[in-house]
Amino acid sequence: AALGQEAPWTSVFSTIHLELGNELWGAASGGDPFFGASLLGGKRLGKISNDRFAILRSRPFFDTAKCNLIIGGQNGSTGRQAEIMDESTTHDGIALAPYFGGLDTWNTPEEMYYPLFARALATSLTKAYTSKGIIDSYGRGTEMSIYEINYHTTGGLAPNSVRDPFVAGASGALALPLHMMCFQRDLGTNLQCAFTASGFGFKYDNQNYVRLWGLLRDIEGTRLKRPTWLGLEMVNQGIFGNMVETTHSGDIPTKTIGAINGLTVPQTFPVVNSFAYHDGFDHSVVLFNLDLDASHSIVLEHARTPQSAATMRQFAPSDINATNEDAQLLDFATTSINDFGNSYSMTLPSKSLTVLTWSTSAGLTASPAGLVFPDTEILSTADSQITVTNEAMTSGPRDIVSVNLVSGSPGQFQLLTPLPINGIAPGFGAQLQWRFAPTTNGPKTATYEIVTTDPDYPIITIVLQGTAIGDDDGDGVPVSLDAFPGNS
Repeated sequence: AALGQEAPWTSVFSTIHLELGNELWGAASGGDPFFGASLLGGKRLGKISNDRFAILRSRPFFDTAKCNLIIGGQNGSTGRQAEIMDESTTHDGIALAPYFGGLDTWNTPEEMYYPLFARALATSLTKAYTSKGIIDSYGRGTEMSIYEINYHTTGGLAPNSVRDPFVAGASGALALPLHMMCFQRDLGTNLQCAFTASGFGFKYDNQNYVRLWGLLRDIEGTRLKRPTWLGLEMVNQGIFGNMVETTHSGDIPTKTIGAINGLTVPQTFPVVNSFAYHDGFDHSVVLFNLDLDASHSIVLEHARTPQSAATMRQFAPSDINATNEDAQLLDFATTSINDFGNSYSMTLPSKSLTVLTWSTSAGLTASPAGLVFPDTEILSTADSQITVTNEAMTSGPRDIVSVNLVSGSPGQFQLLTPLPINGIAPGFGAQLQWRFAPTTNGPKTATYEIVTTDPDYPIITIVLQGTAIGDDDGDGVPVSLDAFPGNS
C-alpha cells in the first residue's frame, strides 16, 4: 500500500496461480535440496494439499474464478501424478518441470544440437506426455502446467568449454521456445514458466560451474540477455489469443539423428516448423529452421487476407556456439514488411527463429458497411445493394444463412435477395439487394445482422438509413397523389 497498490491483488489479476510448496514430494534425504520441507512422495503430498486447499476454499473471500490451486508433480516419476490424484480432489492443476539438454556425446554440432531439437518435437516420447495421460484419465478436468523448464545439463563428462556454449549459446533461442510451444500444441499446456530470470552459474560437481539457470547473465553487472531470454522475448510477441493449426506441404526437408543425448530412439524430424496464433484481427506465425547449415525457402499461404504491413523479428546467428556471456554478440532484428500478402515468399536462414505478426480483415466483409438511400416519397421505393465478399483466401467457402433486424424502423427496409446463399468461394462475393419502402414521413434507420457460417466472425452488422418525404400533412398519402394536400 505504501507504494500505491491499495486494491487487493484479486482485483488486479484475472487469475492468481497458487502452488503449494516446491517439489514437496522429495525424499527428505541428504541429496534433497528441500530436506526440511519434503513430504516423502505423492501420497502424503496429495493428502496434505487436499486438506490445505479445502481450508482455502472454505474461506468466505476465496474466489474460485480467480485462484488456480496447483500441486507440484514430479516429471521424472510419472506415477507421482497418480498418487496425487488419488489423494486430492481440491486442486485445479498439477505442474511439472520437464527439463531437457542431454549431452553425453559432443563430437560434432549435429550430435549436440539435432537431438536437442528432435527431443522437443517428439512430445509423445516425453514423460510429460505420459503424465498428461495419467492426469486426464481421472476425468476431473485437472489442468497440467509447467512450473519450470530449461536446460538441465548438469551431468556427464562434457568439459565446460563444450557445456557452457551448449546451454548458454545461440541454440537456446530455438530450443527453449520450441520445447514450450510443442508442449502447448501437443498437450494443451498453456500455463508455462521458464526457470529462471537470473542465475549466473550452477555448481554441478566439486570444481565446476555450468552457466545455468539464468535467462539473464546477470541483472546488476552486464545486464546481458542470454539467447534463451531472446527466444522467449521474441515468441511472446507472437503468442496471443488462440493457437491455430498450420499445415505444411511440398518438399519438406528433414534430418535424421540416432538415439543419443536424451533421445531414446532414432528420430527423423522436419527442420522447418511453424506455430500460429490469432486474436480477432491480429495474427502471427512462429517459424523455426532447425537446419544447422542450410537456409530454406517457404511460401506462406493465409487463411485470411492479410494487410500489406507486417512486422518480422528474426534471430539468425552465424555461429550456433556463440554466446552473450562476455559481450552482446547475439540479438534479434526487427524489420517492417510493406508488401505482405497471400502467397508470401521468404527464406528462413539456417539455425533461425522468425516471428511474423500482422492484422487481417474478417473472412466475410460487407461493402459498403451500410446504405444511405436517397430521399424517397412515401409509398415509393428506392433500391441499392451491399456486396458480401469472402476474404478468407485459403479456408474454404462461406454461406449467408439469414438476415435479422436488430433495432430500428421495422417494415421500412426490405431484403429482396432470397436466402440462404451457399458456397461463397474465397475471393468471390454475393450481392444483397435492399429496398427502401417508407410508409411514413421522416428519417428511418435500421440495424441488421447478417448471419454467416464464418467460424470466427459469424455476424456482420450493417446499418440502413433513408429519409421519407412527401407526406407533410401526415395523412399517409404522398403529395403526388393527395387530392387534399395540407389536410391530415
